[in-house]
Amino acid sequence: MLKSVEIRRSEESYKENLERAREAVQLSAEVRDTFKLQKALSVPEQKKLARIEKLARSIRNDAGGGEDDTTLADPPASLATALERLAQMCEEFRKKVEKTPRHVVSAAVITSANQLIEITRLIKTLGG
Repeated sequence: MLKSVEIRRSEESYKENLERAREAVQLSAEVRDTFKLQKALSVPEQKKLARIEKLARSIRNDAGGGEDDTTLADPPASLATALERLAQMCEEFRKKVEKTPRHVVSAAVITSANQLIEITRLIKTLGG
């Protein structure tokens, strides 16, 4: 009975992570598209960036990862390119989360989550 509860809990956690990854993709696309129209990051977009960072942290922690001083290879210089890259990274992240079985600790997912966190921080500094 305890085993079935543990399996159910693991499945629920996996489904939550899938939903988090999908939400991150949606939010990153919204931020990118809004920036294309307004040419600035408003308060709602800043909140969406914070939410993306929180989602990535949550997935990383569930995957067994911790704080990491990840630096981006070839960081984008402009806000527009950073937002494009964020949207691409979120989509790649979602695919990695979906491909990873629930009972596997994935270094790729942890690394991707750390990179997402780093790019959201970069965007916050570029966007002011």
